[in-house]
Amino acid sequence: MALVDSFASIPFDDRKGTIDDHIASYDRTWNTFAAIISRADLKEDDGFGEGLRCFAKSDAAKTEFLLRSFPPLYSNTIENIKAKLPSYDDAVRKLREYIPMRQKGKKRKAELAENPVVLKTDRKPVKVNGKQ
Repeated sequence: MALVDSFASIPFDDRKGTIDDHIASYDRTWNTFAAIISRADLKEDDGFGEGLRCFAKSDAAKTEFLLRSFPPLYSNTIENIKAKLPSYDDAVRKLREYIPMRQKGKKRKAELAENPVVLKTDRKPVKVNGKQ
């Protein structure tokens, strides 16, 4: 079970890394999982190991776990990707397309919050000359 947890618990944190970093990390972990399962001795298996072997070969499972690694902030993006029933490569391409746009928008909002806009008026200061 720890083997499944290794790729099922890789959350995407856009504050610490890019989408490319996340996908690379996920691919490494999934490939390690698939390699271990493919080499496993399943002679006295109760079906669980064989199920994991099928699971490790499944493009749909790999895609689903990648998409599940995104926080709720990205739920609309993820649902749009899932709606098209993509292959893993299609999902990765869409993530690389959509996530950086969302990150830029989020960074822009953070910049605006840190540096508020100061409105300047065109009025000239009133001189006080004592005749008022």
